[in-house]
Amino acid sequence: MTLVAIYSGLAFPLSARGEMQEAPDTDGLDEPVAEICLLPDGMKGNTCAAFFLDDDGFEICLRDEMSGTIRCTSNYDTHLDPPDMPSVFRSGSLGI
Repeated sequence: MTLVAIYSGLAFPLSARGEMQEAPDTDGLDEPVAEICLLPDGMKGNTCAAFFLDDDGFEICLRDEMSGTIRCTSNYDTHLDPPDMPSVFRSGSLGI
């Protein structure tokens, strides 16, 4: 619950400057809690961060239009072995 307050307090005033155009498949984490973009809407080469939150934890995705990648990271239960860990809790990147 504290994470929501921190993210909301920091991100919502800045989110009016731009929005993330798309997010990678997040297995049910459809709507971000907040989005932050460095440049105003419509400018090319923007970099945006989106924050997703659910009952199990959080995920942060960074989209870089200049390099054409999206990188996501999230928290996960350290008691799970990596093969047993749901894909939403693994770090990774994909091309956009």
